[in-house]
Amino acid sequence: MAATTDTVGALVTYLAAQSAISSLLSARVYGLELPKADSDDMPRKAIVIKRAGGIGEDSELDVFMHRLDFRCYGETTFQADRVWRTLRTELRLLTKDVTGSVVLFSASHSAGPFSLRDQPTEWPMVVDTWLVKAQD
Repeated sequence: MAATTDTVGALVTYLAAQSAISSLLSARVYGLELPKADSDDMPRKAIVIKRAGGIGEDSELDVFMHRLDFRCYGETTFQADRVWRTLRTELRLLTKDVTGSVVLFSASHSAGPFSLRDQPTEWPMVVDTWLVKAQD
């Protein structure tokens, strides 16, 4: 049986390496959750990539469509929206990229964006959902 792709980890690495993202966020692109050490300094600009569910993966294929939520944080609602606008541009430009053992093929918009506040912290954020095509 083939190993499960680490698409979230590959996206963290890929996005952190994009100059528009790194100049805006430094290295604050995370997979699955915000590290405790970083949460002490929030709210500030950051992206957290989480699994959104809803798309089944065919066990016979090694190319998958991952449905992912991108949580874009900022000091204010406007700054969270700025992070989202920067992220959206980078995801639209994503074409075949090899990151570690993962091939990221493309990203297509699925739902959102939704402006809201994280609970219970009340940090401003924008949530946007994308389908990311990836292969081990």
